[in-house]
Amino acid sequence: MRDDAGAGMGRGTKPDDLRAEGDRAVVFVVRQMVDGGLDRHAFPKSGFELIFSVSQMRRPRSKDFARRPRGRSGRPRFRPVAAQHRAVESSRRAEFNGAGPGPRAPRGRPGAGRSTRFMFLSVLGVIAPVFLIIATGYVSVRSGYFEPAALKGLGGFVFRIAMPALILSAITGAPLGETMNHAYLLGYGGATFGIFLAGYAALRRIGGHAVAPAAVRALGMCGSNTGFMGYPIAAMVVGAPAAAAFAQNMVIESIVILPVAMTIAEAGMGASRSRRALARTILASLARNPLMVAMVLGGAYALTGLPVPAPAAKSLSLVGAVGAPVALFAVGGTLAGIRADSLPTGIGWIVGAKLVAHPALVALVLWRMPGIDPATFASGVIFAGAPILTLYPIIAGRFGEGKLGAVAMFMATVGSAVTLSAILWLLAHQGLVEI
Repeated sequence: MRDDAGAGMGRGTKPDDLRAEGDRAVVFVVRQMVDGGLDRHAFPKSGFELIFSVSQMRRPRSKDFARRPRGRSGRPRFRPVAAQHRAVESSRRAEFNGAGPGPRAPRGRPGAGRSTRFMFLSVLGVIAPVFLIIATGYVSVRSGYFEPAALKGLGGFVFRIAMPALILSAITGAPLGETMNHAYLLGYGGATFGIFLAGYAALRRIGGHAVAPAAVRALGMCGSNTGFMGYPIAAMVVGAPAAAAFAQNMVIESIVILPVAMTIAEAGMGASRSRRALARTILASLARNPLMVAMVLGGAYALTGLPVPAPAAKSLSLVGAVGAPVALFAVGGTLAGIRADSLPTGIGWIVGAKLVAHPALVALVLWRMPGIDPATFASGVIFAGAPILTLYPIIAGRFGEGKLGAVAMFMATVGSAVTLSAILWLLAHQGLVEI
């Protein structure tokens, strides 16, 4: 080292050559001290003199000089070399262990460092494809390019084939205890049922509606289009955990919300059937529901503990993935057939409660529930923020509220472009999803 360090110390050496030799000496010293192979006291004195002379010749800028901490004498204090190069030391050790330097871990929330404009553009990039597919279906049917009669076949494929395959894939792909989260079932189900009861009570006491119309309108305040709109959006921003949350939402909506609303509405219509006959009708409807059948079969298979064969798992995954875009196209085609000449009274309360109150209450309850991970929380809020379920016009028409159901679904679907964007922005701002 003495020869290398003192090679440029002759009388005819220029300052630039001296700086170059000093730079090489500094790099050598730092590397040796980082690797632990150099003792400071064993280093040749001339080498330290060379480094000191070079540091004196390379005067720092006034700004850099002013930022350095100063001692009692007023002179700037210099940290030890090892302290200055801790980052170099950790990087070299990582490279030695085969890990490589790698990117630095982000500080704070994942979305906290992003500007509002950048995050808005990211949210727009997620939500825009969803409504572009819906608009494609709307224009295709409205212009006559796609036959409206074919929408029934598309809806049947999604409801009877694609969504059951998605549920089977979600339930059988993980232990049943991981798929069914009791805290999520209680939190989301309790918040949704709370919206239904509050809406029903307000419509009865304040709005003066009869039993059946109040039940139908309250269903519109809490019944989400989980399969056709909620899941496609949640799958894009949350990923695989959205499928498990979707299966649990089907349990809540198919076993709790829809049967209760239908029972109250049937009772309000003064149907001649007894309660036992009404219960048999509801149970028969649940038994014929492909989504419920898929949940029962998937749960039974998951209890056996047997792995799903690879070809079957791949087939279920492929068929389930096809359902989301087809469902969005079918939603757009369905909206093309809705004619809203005049708005029914009270429709704003239904749409407002569905797009604002429902996701807000679900977020509040799930936030306070233990055992809810960020992916499940985000999925639940997105599902609650989805517009009114697609079957709502059919259910409402059964009790004389067909026009209200169609217009409410149309307005909620259009308005969800704004509310879902706001929900995604808030989730990304809190660092719960990556967009």
